[in-house]
Amino acid sequence: MKWTEILRNGDYALLQSESDTQYAVVSGYDPTQPEGQQWAHGMYFTYFQNNPKKMLYLQSAYDCFMGKVNADYIPRCRLEELATLFKDGLISDDRESAMEYFDECCEMSEEEKSFFGIEEDSPIANTKFENPMYNKGYDDGFSDGANSIDED
Repeated sequence: MKWTEILRNGDYALLQSESDTQYAVVSGYDPTQPEGQQWAHGMYFTYFQNNPKKMLYLQSAYDCFMGKVNADYIPRCRLEELATLFKDGLISDDRESAMEYFDECCEMSEEEKSFFGIEEDSPIANTKFENPMYNKGYDDGFSDGANSIDED
């Protein structure tokens, strides 16, 4: 199978099959070698010419590639996870202030709010979470007691 190089850094490469069916993130890459011997190891992201999946797999392949070549790179899925935790923490602390913050400081569009589940009528945005990460040291029944405040 023939491959087209999309990105390369050292002996890592992000490739796309010429048949337009998959991406590969490979290590030990040497394009001067014969076909079938150009890399040592690879991770494959197959989409079989399915355009919606093709975009998702390209993002996944890019995240994989960047994770291998850049120690400071944070994948999109991790950024989404962190943003969701921050959002949930803000809403659980003070929903009204959080909504104001999303509108005025973050200037979030309705689509962005929808992505994170923070529409005005969202059950997530209207719920005060009982989450041990945000329990401010009180035993809420979810924590192991390690965060409990000792009251004299």
